[in-house]
Amino acid sequence: MIKRKLLIFYALLFTLGFASLSSAITASIGNSRFIINSEVGEIVEKYVLVGNVNDFPVNINVSVSGDLANNLILSKNQFSLMAHEERRVYFNISADESGTTETKIKFTYSAEGEASISLVATAIVIASGQREINLVSNCQVLNKEGALYILQNDVITSEDWCFRIFARDVTLDLNGYKVTGNGGTGVFSDGFDSINVFNGTIEKFHYGYWFNNGNNVVIKNAIIINSSGGGIWFNQGADNRIENSIIEGSSFSGIFLDGVDSTIIRNNEIKNNLGEGISLRFADKNIIEGNFIEDNNHSGIYLLLSERNEISQNTVQDNNLVFIILERLN
Repeated sequence: MIKRKLLIFYALLFTLGFASLSSAITASIGNSRFIINSEVGEIVEKYVLVGNVNDFPVNINVSVSGDLANNLILSKNQFSLMAHEERRVYFNISADESGTTETKIKFTYSAEGEASISLVATAIVIASGQREINLVSNCQVLNKEGALYILQNDVITSEDWCFRIFARDVTLDLNGYKVTGNGGTGVFSDGFDSINVFNGTIEKFHYGYWFNNGNNVVIKNAIIINSSGGGIWFNQGADNRIENSIIEGSSFSGIFLDGVDSTIIRNNEIKNNLGEGISLRFADKNIIEGNFIEDNNHSGIYLLLSERNEISQNTVQDNNLVFIILERLN
């Protein structure tokens, strides 16, 4: 008799649970577990297929946790899907040391009047090899392919170029320190791909960052302030990312893309620049998403002869102009 009552009780719980779930959001992601074999420092791109199987629109926020959370870069961290729509969310991931790591990507679905629900994709990276680590304490040329450079102290310089990156697959960790110039360029590279710079302050240079003809260049968790020219300048190239950074007080544009395609500018704070907050010229298929763009002396976002750019979920306020789109419409 007791067993029978327990079975009835559990069956009732299951029925009630199913009913409550049936009225909530249903989440759906494909290819939710990745086993990635790579070399130390190698950047690997994958994607998660995110779907909305509901009969109503949903909003999706994406967050990252785990061993390589700081080394995983998402193509999108928030977006909306219409009913029965799906989208690929790409991510790049790399390991700085050999060994096995586990990193989780959480997709949280929400909709008006519905309880949110989350699903998690897991990336297990098995990295082999050893990355050369170089400790730096002053301005210099960084020319060892595949190397990691770690700044050890604040730097004050009057040189025309502080860090010149003349090799591919170089990572420069500013390690929370400040590099102060007097004109010139803080970080410069010409013609080299797969460069990562993060976690520090570049101030009082003419250009904070200047990259020519570079692909897969990543600037993240950076502060660029009081540049007498532009904060971040990309000339030619594609598939770059500028994320989670502050660009403030430049005498020209905060971020300038000239002939640069398929680049992501996301989750940055861009303010008090004398030119535009973000300027695109001859630049196509870029993503400008989730930025806070305020108090720039020209427009918040300026586009000239640029097509198929995706601009979404930015806060653009108190600039002299919001958008200027000339000659070709996006």
